[in-house]
Amino acid sequence: YAWSEYLGGHFQIITATMNTDGTQWSGTQRTFTSRDKMFPQLQASEEKIYYVWREDDGSHLQVRISWMNVDGSGWYSPGLSESPYDKTPPQFQVVNNRVYCVLSQDDGSYDQIWTVTLDLSQTDLRADAIKRTSSEFSKGYPQMQVFNRRIYYIWCENDGSNIQIWT
Repeated sequence: YAWSEYLGGHFQIITATMNTDGTQWSGTQRTFTSRDKMFPQLQASEEKIYYVWREDDGSHLQVRISWMNVDGSGWYSPGLSESPYDKTPPQFQVVNNRVYCVLSQDDGSYDQIWTVTLDLSQTDLRADAIKRTSSEFSKGYPQMQVFNRRIYYIWCENDGSNIQIWT
């Protein structure tokens, strides 16, 4: 489980585990900084549990990634994005030691679709978002699915008079 909870004046990330029979509920606060963290998501892959959320850096809403071992040990939080624009909560998938993210981010004029790929086998875990759309009007609520060495994307886009679905 993962959620954000208002603790000590800011929203923090809490994770929890429970046996499948409903016993042994155990929650742990994972973040402690003086910035709000919201909209966490998680995915288990092999022996790790991966988390992403949106975090206020004091100026903009950024995307963060963390992971831990399935036994709850080894919390690692290298971060993910640092840019001068706000981001929506990402949608993500972990496949073969790579994290794939899609999000909507303001480019100074409109919300555009951006993607991030993070190779977890690398020692330098910085990843830059790549802008995938550049047309007029804002785009939002992106979703993605990695399947058969391809990534499929879908999002909503306002065309000036209606909201359309794009892939």
